[in-house]
Amino acid sequence: MFYEIPAFRLVGLLVALASGYLLLRLVHSRKISGFEFLFWFGAVSFVVTLSIYPQFNQTIFSYFSFTSNERSDRLIGLAFIFIFLLSCIVFYYRNRLFTCEQQFLNTIQVTTANQFIHKHKEQLGESELFILIPALNEEENLKSVLEKIPTEICGLHPQVIVISDGSTDNTVGIAIRKGAEVVEHPINFGGGMALKTGYRIALAMGARYVVTLDADGQYQPNEIERLLHPLIENKADMVSGSRVLGFFEQNLDPSNIFRSVGVRIFNIILTAITGQKITDSSSGFRAIKAEYLPHLTLIQSQFHSSEFLIESLKNGLKFQEVPISFLKRISGESKKPATWAYGIGFLRAMLKTWLRK
Repeated sequence: MFYEIPAFRLVGLLVALASGYLLLRLVHSRKISGFEFLFWFGAVSFVVTLSIYPQFNQTIFSYFSFTSNERSDRLIGLAFIFIFLLSCIVFYYRNRLFTCEQQFLNTIQVTTANQFIHKHKEQLGESELFILIPALNEEENLKSVLEKIPTEICGLHPQVIVISDGSTDNTVGIAIRKGAEVVEHPINFGGGMALKTGYRIALAMGARYVVTLDADGQYQPNEIERLLHPLIENKADMVSGSRVLGFFEQNLDPSNIFRSVGVRIFNIILTAITGQKITDSSSGFRAIKAEYLPHLTLIQSQFHSSEFLIESLKNGLKFQEVPISFLKRISGESKKPATWAYGIGFLRAMLKTWLRK
């Protein structure tokens, strides 16, 4: 009888019925469908069933050989069920959020790239070599970097594109004054996303080779030829500059020592999982034949260097490392924090990239 239902079960029943009504309204307005509807319909039905027929939980527990009649044990069992359901909800909506984020970023990239391409359509096919420089508030360093880029590299005249990733200083103004083309993101999306915008533009503009270079002045533009030669001579499809094989200007700051040790550990891990000798897993100074870019799945906004490297190896690209010089920053501080959290994030990105299909 209705009056025999305890208060807490009655509340649960009313909440479930209200949720069911809301669910139907959402379905009617087409704001929810498919898997979401089935999941929430099942959850509401489960709560309604427990509220009307509490012995139903015993049926579930017996299925898992959990037959205790103690009230506390049954409550613990129910708690596990609800924790499991909550975990499923969190996992599902986290994936939904990630998907929406990627769609949003892709929209920004396509729009930004198309605007640039339309503005520079008369330059289509003019250059086979594109140098992409992602920059976030690098006004004090960018001038020197752009001045050091040779006007001719391996017989090719480079097209230099600076991707300002939400810069709030005079990065854009300096890039324009130094003759570089500029692409602007409205806000900071991360270096990986800035480079994806650059890749899209380079492909549309007829690039044959693409070089990536940081804006902080630590990599040396006069060494681009080292990366480009193996591509032109068909000895490699992707070339990465190695600070370990080359010259690494010492910086005794504790954060830099911590970062250096971390990179060496990641080199060992990456070598083990790929079967390819890797001496510098986080180098942002690299070159690739543009024809292979569409085959790479790139989603990392922050830990993009290792992702790019792993994706290249997974897609069977001929890989080569060449020695490069790595100097102290001209000015400012690194955007990459030397923290345990950053290291764990880097490792997680490496493993996720290697494991995904």
